[in-house]
Amino acid sequence: MKVVQLQVTSSTNSDIKEGETIYCELIATPKVDPKVGREYVFKARNLHPAHAKGKYLLETDVMDLVR
Repeated sequence: MKVVQLQVTSSTNSDIKEGETIYCELIATPKVDPKVGREYVFKARNLHPAHAKGKYLLETDVMDLVR
């Protein structure tokens, strides 16, 4: 399991606001392996209701904005 820390630049989820830092638990084989400093679309199946790190997305896939 890989967990990544994100700085949100936009969101379609009303629970996640622009400028927030959140954590995502990636699926075993995401479409793209995210790199620091790039922008991606993260699609999660669930938002953990009360994680110790704060907002935490579960079963998250990653898509490159360039493709």
